[in-house]
Amino acid sequence: ARSASSPAHRKPEAAPQLPDPDDPEAPRPGGTSQPMKFGVVFGGMLVSLRVSGLLGTGDPADAVAGGFMRTSLPVPCTVPLAISVGDQPDLGANIFELDGTLKFAALTPKKAGKCRKFYELMCVDNMVMVQRTQMCGRETISRLKRPLPGLREDPWEVCLDDPDQASLSLNVSLVDLVWGTPYQSPISGCVRVAPASPALQEAFQWPTLIQAPPGPLREEIAMTAVKEATRARGGCVTFERPQDRAKRGQDFRRNMGSWVASTRREQITRAGLLQDNYLPASWSTVSSVQSWLGFWRQLLFLGMGAGGNRTAYFDALAKANCGRPSTFIYGTHVWTFDEVAAEVTNPRQQRGYTTGTVPQTPTCFRSNMVLFVSTGTLQHRLSRQLYDEAGMTTMHQGRLSAVTAEVTPEAPPKAVIVQEVAKLVFEKMLGTRITQEQAEEAAGYVDYGAMCFFGEWVEKWKVLNAGKVVEKRDYIKDIVARSPFGQRIAALLSEPRYEALLNITSIDDQLTHIADGTSFAGLLGTSDMTEKCINQQFADPFHVTLFRRDPQRYLYETMRYDGAVTDITSLLPKETRMPLEGQMTTLARGTPQQLNLGQANRDPNVFRNPERFDPDRPDLMESLSWNGRLKDVIARDYERAPRFCPGHHLSVRVAEAVCEHFTRNLQPGVEKSTDTTTTEAQDSQDELQNADADYLETEVSFEFQKHCRDETVSIAASSGHWHTATARYRAQFELPNRRWNRVVAWLKSKTQQGACTSEFRLECPKADRWRDRHAAIVEYKSCCVGDDCVVPELPGDELEGSDAGQVRSTVLEGDKEWRLCSDKARGESLYTAVDLDQGNGGFAGFAAGAEIVGLQQGDKAGCMTAAVVAKVTALTDAYRQCPAWLKLGLAGVFKANEWSAMMLGEQNSVLGKFFSSHSDEQEAALRWAELRAFDFDPKLFDAYTASMYGLLVHKSLREYRVGLLPATERMGLPTLRRPLNKIRVYEAVVPSEDIDRFDNTSIGELTDTTRSCVFLVTRTYNIKDDVDEDAQGKGLNSWSAVKPAYMSKADFIQSFFEPYRNAAGEKVYPEVKVDYGQFFKTRGDMWADGLEYHLAFRAIGTHRTMKLPTPRSHGGETVVYHSNMLGFGTDALKRRDPAFSRWGGEMGFSAEGMPLMVKLPSGDEVWKHTASAEEWQYAKFAWRATLINGVTLVDHLWFCHFIVANDMAIAARETLPPHHPLRRISAMFTWGTPQVNEAAVHQLAGARALLHRMTPFEDFGAVSKAAVASILPIWTYCDAFINQTTYDALPKLLRESPFYVDGRDFYNVLSGFIDEFFDAFEMEWCTADGHVRDEHVVAFLDAYPKAVNGPDGRQVNLMELWLGIVGESMTSKWQKYRCDGLRKGMKVLYFIVTGLHRHMGHVADLMRDPELTSPSWLEGQRSGQPRQALQAALIAATTGYTNPKLGKNSWGFMFEGMEEASRIQKATANFEANLDNLKKVIDNRNLGRKIPYFDMHPDFVDCSVAV
Repeated sequence: ARSASSPAHRKPEAAPQLPDPDDPEAPRPGGTSQPMKFGVVFGGMLVSLRVSGLLGTGDPADAVAGGFMRTSLPVPCTVPLAISVGDQPDLGANIFELDGTLKFAALTPKKAGKCRKFYELMCVDNMVMVQRTQMCGRETISRLKRPLPGLREDPWEVCLDDPDQASLSLNVSLVDLVWGTPYQSPISGCVRVAPASPALQEAFQWPTLIQAPPGPLREEIAMTAVKEATRARGGCVTFERPQDRAKRGQDFRRNMGSWVASTRREQITRAGLLQDNYLPASWSTVSSVQSWLGFWRQLLFLGMGAGGNRTAYFDALAKANCGRPSTFIYGTHVWTFDEVAAEVTNPRQQRGYTTGTVPQTPTCFRSNMVLFVSTGTLQHRLSRQLYDEAGMTTMHQGRLSAVTAEVTPEAPPKAVIVQEVAKLVFEKMLGTRITQEQAEEAAGYVDYGAMCFFGEWVEKWKVLNAGKVVEKRDYIKDIVARSPFGQRIAALLSEPRYEALLNITSIDDQLTHIADGTSFAGLLGTSDMTEKCINQQFADPFHVTLFRRDPQRYLYETMRYDGAVTDITSLLPKETRMPLEGQMTTLARGTPQQLNLGQANRDPNVFRNPERFDPDRPDLMESLSWNGRLKDVIARDYERAPRFCPGHHLSVRVAEAVCEHFTRNLQPGVEKSTDTTTTEAQDSQDELQNADADYLETEVSFEFQKHCRDETVSIAASSGHWHTATARYRAQFELPNRRWNRVVAWLKSKTQQGACTSEFRLECPKADRWRDRHAAIVEYKSCCVGDDCVVPELPGDELEGSDAGQVRSTVLEGDKEWRLCSDKARGESLYTAVDLDQGNGGFAGFAAGAEIVGLQQGDKAGCMTAAVVAKVTALTDAYRQCPAWLKLGLAGVFKANEWSAMMLGEQNSVLGKFFSSHSDEQEAALRWAELRAFDFDPKLFDAYTASMYGLLVHKSLREYRVGLLPATERMGLPTLRRPLNKIRVYEAVVPSEDIDRFDNTSIGELTDTTRSCVFLVTRTYNIKDDVDEDAQGKGLNSWSAVKPAYMSKADFIQSFFEPYRNAAGEKVYPEVKVDYGQFFKTRGDMWADGLEYHLAFRAIGTHRTMKLPTPRSHGGETVVYHSNMLGFGTDALKRRDPAFSRWGGEMGFSAEGMPLMVKLPSGDEVWKHTASAEEWQYAKFAWRATLINGVTLVDHLWFCHFIVANDMAIAARETLPPHHPLRRISAMFTWGTPQVNEAAVHQLAGARALLHRMTPFEDFGAVSKAAVASILPIWTYCDAFINQTTYDALPKLLRESPFYVDGRDFYNVLSGFIDEFFDAFEMEWCTADGHVRDEHVVAFLDAYPKAVNGPDGRQVNLMELWLGIVGESMTSKWQKYRCDGLRKGMKVLYFIVTGLHRHMGHVADLMRDPELTSPSWLEGQRSGQPRQALQAALIAATTGYTNPKLGKNSWGFMFEGMEEASRIQKATANFEANLDNLKKVIDNRNLGRKIPYFDMHPDFVDCSVAV
């Protein structure tokens, strides 16, 4: 056994004779503070454990040296702990606070019958303990508990000596310290636990990190911090001392370690020389001996340390410095995708006569070759134009000649491959067929020309056979010059338009360049790709399967995984200062930088599981193997890939043809399992990956994050010609969410040798713990031999998850499509196992069991496809997809703003200048003159509030220009029906795209990536409440510190909105309809009791005011009515800071409606007749604030937006054809719903978003659940408007409320319109007995979420039961729903999203004054704090956009071209006339009301919730 302090590649120490660490009763040597080291035999394998300082003396005199604690004192639970993975190339770490028990690792044998061990940290008597639990089978046989040693240099660790015998796994999320991504690599080294060093805490920004809630958000902050620290340090965050950089080589196993270590030492030395001596102009000054040694060291490293594999060589160099630039010969090496891609696609990329950072030599290339010419220059543009015009754009087209080389049982020699590649490349590119002899001669270039990469170096040190290189170059040039392509080049160059190019190069130069390019890229590159394609298939039969499935994607993945061109060289365009090997280094303009395409193609920030060879990967088109993103190279996009390889198309075709030829006799196979663990081992993984795993963010429930139920899969059948692009008839079967593990197709074949049946199942296979699961089509195959054999049946549903008969699995991720076609020549027949609805072209579709055949005999074929057509993305996952530059850039903006505000004043801060620049000069001057004392004052504005103020006021509200446009210019007729992509946050799932017209947009993502990511990035900023005593003492977020004495709080908040108008001329904060202060403020900040009467009986709270069954009396006062908002006062909804008061309050009213009593969350009752004036005012404020904000959160946001409007919008767009009458009217009443709801999940529903920050709650996921639980039954909201009996039963005081009086009139007008509309289509939609028979309407009703059991056990929801939608029986499709219930449902749903939504959601007047209401307040204070008040005002302003009003528009345009058009236009005209009459009625009523009521007034009611 080796000591745990010794890396695996060192000579093992003898195991000391110490007590068995597994025996808790074994005697321990006392009085020692030395680490105790154990070599443990674990199930036949050697595992190293070291536990330091178990029994220390506890003597305070223990020395402290080198910044590390040299003591064995126990570690207090309050100390941040670092859990890390080391002693291996892949490093991982994270910092944790120990709160309770933390399971962090497990050790699992790979042989059956062995025992497992689990490791966890726990806090016992304020001391960190490490507990190891040993389990055999399902039985726990021992537990061993030890204190965590207080030594950072001698941590507790468990290590693997032999990964083939055991696996070491994690149950905590670590950050990959190399790439700044979630740590995913298998563990071959050690897992360590120790107190986090100050340097590591700084790297992880621990003070910031600890404030984030546990889960993906904290992980994202940690990853961003690590990336920033890695960039700043120019290397791994574990490099705390200079010697750590060279010691990094010890983490690489076997012979690789010594090579990495020696290279690291050289790189550190070279970093200093690069600045002092290695300027491009003085390359010759470098010591010859030093250059010679460095050159040979790198060649030996590549040949001996990396086994000749360039990818392994560069992988080691990249990981050794954690992906940061390191020195490479005369320049630097760049590794990460973002940095490499930015330079590869740079339209002004600087080039020089350099490759591999080494000067080139004329022996290999001429200096004016386009390879060495900067991008965008005249020569570069004209050269590429010349090559394209000469035929490079089309040279891949047409048939290829047959490959003639002999096919043998073994892989062909490299020379044979190169010769066959040469024949095809020369034929297609040059238009010349070469002989076998010429091919052999030209192919010889590969043997000598490859070393030209190192140019002057290899020539100087006699490694390059210069004579042979020149000979082969001249030979190939002669072929080019005599070829049709060469002659076209010469002819084109003689034309006037290429005169400028001939002034720089000659015809001889250009022919030489083409010859060199054909040799170096065409032969070398294509041969390398082809050789790898062939050798991989000879080595692994599964690669035969992969290649034949999709040859092109196979080759693309081969080049991503181990490219032919691993890197390219550019020059720094200007003097650059950067951290290099731990020191700030100034690099001269023109310094070479090596852009490593190979490592960029393995960057896990871009590529999922980059170490896995996977041609089906969804991110394949991002690879950079051909000098640009693959998708841009394929498109030959000069704008996005200005230096793309012009021979890409031909190279891939040639490689495919040659590879297919030499592998045609190989037998395909299945994938070898990489998981050799037993069922017990898998059980241990499952125990570590419980559904409640701590690392998951509460805002995404585990079942949705880890299962495919959030994907919608389309199964389609096609019939048509196999080869040509003639029309195909398509029938679709859309698999709704939650229906997995079902058969979708069969492929049966019958030949003379036997018969086979393949069954294709739609499944949700397991994925690794860091990734979501995705739908897959899995093939199971069963065969028999003989003419009359009977194919055995495949197992039933239990088949999922087993490998019995499994052949292959196609994961439907990204744009990946499963495709299966029958081949009659092979005796194949294809059958669908699902019903396929009618497709286009009048095709009738296929019933389950039908054969999918071509339309005619011959080579016509039938095919089936499957693809994910819609999916749900968690909000946190959406953030992960945001580009790193945006995340880092925004963080830099706000840091710069803090600095500029402090140094230059708020008016000259970065944000101040940016936002003020959007107003005219006079307005800006006035603005700063009035408000410079407090504008962007850091005492008021934290980074988040400043960013939201700028984005919402200056980039949204002020730019809004369409509010006054008529509906005809903002809305349009539906044109599409399809499943929608969606985004999820907590319980809300809303569309992230729309297919209906919204203003100037119609189809696509609702928010562009940059804008969406800006909102998502701001969520990562720390929540700064600044309400504690210390912050208030410093004047942070304090009225006295930020508000001028002459201004009221309401005026102060409004001053941030008042100067601005939007592009249509409207105020950005909605105009005042009701000035509550004018009506109800008596003196100072006192409010008359009439305010509470008004809120409960005449305004926003009316629908939640109830008459008590039994009046309550107290001291002569009697409570008859009450409004109970105590639901949010529960202790379960924890506050972020105890200074905040809890939400909650129940107010009791007299028979006349005047407030008498308030019950607070504490249970205390405050009665007006016994309380002091101050106590009464505070109690009323607590109830008011909870009522207004509770109604806004529960009834407005969750009920109206996320449930009723959202479900209606989704169901209509996904199930109803565009021409359907129900789709047309739904388009009117759901207009803009996806847009507003998508914005709401960003700003109102997400954790650490605007609503979360302005409220006092700690866990916003718990708040969301409480909000959903607080929603009233739908009939409580609506029955009094529909049912006369219910209305008559209301107490007179409520019955006379404007909410019910005006609301009933509004409902009746809307009801009349729906009746006329429904009558026009009732015969078409309904059966004679009143059931819905229209299949699209049935599908629409089916789409609603189900909640409770209905008739025959069918799942229906409470809304359907109350509406009377539920039909007689589920046994018949045409008896599921009733038409009278549908009619009533349309009335109710449209009323909710119009009049009721206006009543619940218009809060701008209420939110103007933080003394009237606030989403949070301090205990005992009767107003919100200024920061939270400003945040609340931002929400109030952005929910006040002007959108189409029902009473201000004509609506006939929404129904043009429909069946029954004349009847619908008449109904619409009647609707508009009735709305006009209702306006007059309400206007007359408001004349007699003390406070007018507009929430049911047609001129104020929007057509949908789109505000």
